[in-house]
Amino acid sequence: MISTMYSRLAPSGTTCQVLSIEKAISELLSEATGKNERIMLLAKTPEVFEALVNGGVALNEINLGGMGLNKDRKPFYDNVSASSDEIESMKRLIARGVAVTYQVAPYSKAVSVKRIIENLKV
Repeated sequence: MISTMYSRLAPSGTTCQVLSIEKAISELLSEATGKNERIMLLAKTPEVFEALVNGGVALNEINLGGMGLNKDRKPFYDNVSASSDEIESMKRLIARGVAVTYQVAPYSKAVSVKRIIENLKV
């Protein structure tokens, strides 16, 4: 159902694929590397992006969306909640040179997640 929704909501002329982490790694590395192609990746948790980076996918920037509150997550910033595991994953991504930001809308200012984490009271 989600796959169908994303495909139908994609702008005209845009290809939409829903892939497993393993398939994304193999397809993104084998088919997109070296092409002048823009790719947007959507995932529910930062750990997915970490798995992609660990699999060799070069990601320069990740923008956190509205990760909602659940039993494992606590308020993190604005309307973003994160578990301790997700925060640790973000820290590892940042340490690998990935710019992790939070930007609620294109017209709003991007906020550095590194700075948010540095200001967390642990």
